[in-house]
Amino acid sequence: MDEALRTGKKPLGRPLLDYHDFYLGAYEMMRRPEIQKILGFSDEEHKRYGGSNFGDACVLARNLVGGDAGTHFIAVAQPGWDLHTDIYDKTKPVNHYTLCRDLDCAFGGLLDDLASMKDKQGRNLLEKT
Repeated sequence: MDEALRTGKKPLGRPLLDYHDFYLGAYEMMRRPEIQKILGFSDEEHKRYGGSNFGDACVLARNLVGGDAGTHFIAVAQPGWDLHTDIYDKTKPVNHYTLCRDLDCAFGGLLDDLASMKDKQGRNLLEKT
């Protein structure tokens, strides 16, 4: 596909041009100076959000909303809820208790932070999301 764009051949027509525009948009976004701030977070934030992958995803979601750079949709997923047996067995690494703890810490931290952060118009970010 890249060769077709570089040589001016457009065998796929509009879909190829749309892909190219999307790629350039993503590339430009990653080159912006603010991206380091949005994609980074401290060890303290990692711990406050529960020290889990889901918590880290919630910190990044908060940073995206706070960055106010045009993000329209943010999806954060916490896989692992499809438990069929032993969901209350505390000896299992993934169980109802660990999933709930991770969800409570991460989502609670996200809501607290969004409620305390303001946008350019002075509204808190929780009102905006």
